[in-house]
Amino acid sequence: MDAFLDNEPWDHCLTDGDKLEALLALVNRDAADKGRTVIAIYCDGQEVNAEQLTEALAKPLSKFQRVELSSLPASEVAAAVLNQAAALVQETERNQCDIVELLNEGNTVRGMELLAGSFRLWQQAHEAVLQAVRLGRVDLDDVQVEGTPSVDIISGLRDRLAQIKESLEARDYVMLADILQYEIGDTVQRWKSLIAELRARFSAHS
Repeated sequence: MDAFLDNEPWDHCLTDGDKLEALLALVNRDAADKGRTVIAIYCDGQEVNAEQLTEALAKPLSKFQRVELSSLPASEVAAAVLNQAAALVQETERNQCDIVELLNEGNTVRGMELLAGSFRLWQQAHEAVLQAVRLGRVDLDDVQVEGTPSVDIISGLRDRLAQIKESLEARDYVMLADILQYEIGDTVQRWKSLIAELRARFSAHS
């Protein structure tokens, strides 16, 4: 089995019985040492998509004649992931306004449906920011936004979501609307500022 990284032959000491995931781990380590991140895998000319990845990684290398891996600078990948986080936060902001309006109108069923969607979006945004930080090798302890440590901004979201949960359990939709309008609104702005600060750091290292 021949392996290539960015169209260059990549020597390895693996056997045909080793799995593709072992090759990927070695290549990832090599790429990381060079400040790059693997973004795509091609097995015998066919790209392995997200749905196929788990199955493909479990196969022995003897199943393939040629494995090609593509990489990009880690800072570039981190910036792309951060853009995804920014889009998710933007969507939660739009949902937030709609939820408040629905609650004020007494349409709690539709409001709860949107709120459930927003919870998922926040989780995805949170995971995307942390992934971008890992890729960009940024120490969150060193990042502040207008004097507020980034770790406080991130934990602040957890606190707001806990408040939302309490108001839901109490069926206090007036309090819920206030939290969404004022508390979450402030959290959204802080997250936007944090993403902007991280984006600037990635650009400086690209």
